[in-house]
Amino acid sequence: MRANKVPTKLWPSNVWPTDVWIVVDVAYNGWTVVSTHGSQVDAETERDRRNEGLARRRYSACVAPKPTAEAVRLSCG
Repeated sequence: MRANKVPTKLWPSNVWPTDVWIVVDVAYNGWTVVSTHGSQVDAETERDRRNEGLARRRYSACVAPKPTAEAVRLSCG
């Protein structure tokens, strides 16, 4: 499995969100966090709004629990 990198100019790894719902842009070879949310419903609503009218779904909603966020931070170097 390839490790995806968070572009540090957009979201430095030392401030990566933990225990929050995030919406990510997966349009290119990787992903970029575009928004954070306090609930699954809010994140999925934002995801659906961003995907509306697109030929291919570009945005996904997912949760970043603390252990996962820590692992992402480590993989980003």
